[in-house]
Amino acid sequence: MHNRPVYADTTTLRGFWYDGENGQKSDWIFGNMENIYQGNFINGYMASDENTECPTDTHDWMELWNKEWKTNSDVKVECYEKDDGEFQILIH
Repeated sequence: MHNRPVYADTTTLRGFWYDGENGQKSDWIFGNMENIYQGNFINGYMASDENTECPTDTHDWMELWNKEWKTNSDVKVECYEKDDGEFQILIH
């Protein structure tokens, strides 16, 4: 999607996607997969303001809290390979 992969959890309920915007409006989004199925690419629980190839390359994440976006410097997104050869993205 928007020249980047979509990363969904095993239930396909939540995941990461790129919103397709350019410049300062470009974001990786973490949220309900239903949003992208409905063409709503900009709504989620977390967002970055970085144009990276993968959400794991993003350094600063913002969380939606009480209807406001707040930077959370404690959030880390990492990718690792499981024993079966599949990859998983973790949010710490």
